[in-house]
Amino acid sequence: MSEQQVASKQITRFIDSPLPKLLVLTHAMGGGVARHLAEVSRALRDRAHVVQVIPDGVVLRFVIPGLTKDESEAHLAFQWPAQQELFWRFVAQLGIVQVHVHHVFNWPADFWPVFLRKMPEFDLTLHDHCIFSHVSGDDCTDAEELKWLVRVQRCFGGKKRWESRCLYQLASAARRVFVPSRAMHGRVCQYFPELGTHRLLYQPHPEAELLQGEYPAPYTRPLSADQPLRVLCLGMLSAEKGAQVLARVARQAHKAGMPFEFHLLGSCHVHLPGYIIKHGSYEDRQVPGLLETIDPHVLWLPAQHPETWSYTLSAGLVAGLPIVATNIGVFPERLQHRPLSWLCDVELSVSEWLGVLLAVRERHQAKRGLMFSWRNTKSKTFYTASANGYLLVNEQSPCEKLPPLTGWQISQALVEGLPEASQWRDRLLRLLLRLKYSPMLAPLVKLIPYTWQRQLKRLISRAPLHEPPVADNGRENR
Repeated sequence: MSEQQVASKQITRFIDSPLPKLLVLTHAMGGGVARHLAEVSRALRDRAHVVQVIPDGVVLRFVIPGLTKDESEAHLAFQWPAQQELFWRFVAQLGIVQVHVHHVFNWPADFWPVFLRKMPEFDLTLHDHCIFSHVSGDDCTDAEELKWLVRVQRCFGGKKRWESRCLYQLASAARRVFVPSRAMHGRVCQYFPELGTHRLLYQPHPEAELLQGEYPAPYTRPLSADQPLRVLCLGMLSAEKGAQVLARVARQAHKAGMPFEFHLLGSCHVHLPGYIIKHGSYEDRQVPGLLETIDPHVLWLPAQHPETWSYTLSAGLVAGLPIVATNIGVFPERLQHRPLSWLCDVELSVSEWLGVLLAVRERHQAKRGLMFSWRNTKSKTFYTASANGYLLVNEQSPCEKLPPLTGWQISQALVEGLPEASQWRDRLLRLLLRLKYSPMLAPLVKLIPYTWQRQLKRLISRAPLHEPPVADNGRENR
């Protein structure tokens, strides 16, 4: 039996499964949204199936989960708009009872008007602040409020205004709009009061519920007087997440001979000084072991743009690390009353950041190996609730009745399921990354503005680009 025949039979069994099926529309950039969807699937295990639709250029790709742990995902793809009739027929054939939009990045612009006509009932999660990109600052009478809005819009840029307006249209039509932080909930109420608070729901990500709200108490690591403070930055570090702040602070600390050792576990597309120890990219399952190997004294989150959840913060909470973060976005509410946590103004100077890190170092020396008590607030049951939660029971299918695809049509979609376009784009991006860090070209690349580099990368693909583990100072990183 061929692979296509096996996959076709798997999809038939999936369609026949008695469990309710949820359709989620997301982007191809991975990151926190992909992590969130994995948690949603985990929370709904044995109660519902989650089917993803991901855009890849003009192709819309279905990701059909396996029915058992040993069964891999199946992929079907349909050209948009050429095969939109087949696309909607397959959606109807799946027996979808609930639809959830998670982002509009990289989706064809003409998809969403059709979606709004076809799907009268759907939910929406606002994972970031893109919805504010089209808001005018003329009505901001408060200087700090205007500064916040400018900071947000600088991150997304003018080219995100279409996506911003699209998110607003979806929010206006959605049955429920989820926001994962109280700060984000307040901003949406402030700028879009017409959405109505009855549909706008503050709901933390499933992580807090799956962990039952239990994060370990933070504790200091041993640090002798002659040892440097190991400062860790974690994740895919962009300018918005503080890459340039890390570079400037590490450069000044090195120049002044200060007792700090800076580490980056993750990737960065901004040039970083060679004396920052780079451990390369990672998979989420590797984080606990890598943190144990690096053994940082503190996790530093110098984000310059507000976040709505931050899984890098979650990693620090789970590890019981002391944390230094900027006081924007979700950081203040998730670190509220937590010991060994420092919230700092986002506009701190280099010397002020170094002063904070010196205070952290002194705390470690004064309280060696001391664990602090901390009882964080438990999350209410929502994603795992049997009723009145994320999964709406006894729902009727929001899809119109359409004739199902034939076995031959499904097999054709399976053959086209993984377009070669995504493969050549991935190869091109990796080639550009190698050139960027080559000894001959790296000095020239540093002269190219970061925003230009990011725009070039996104013209090729919006998928995340991970750096491989790299060597530092002639030796392989841990």
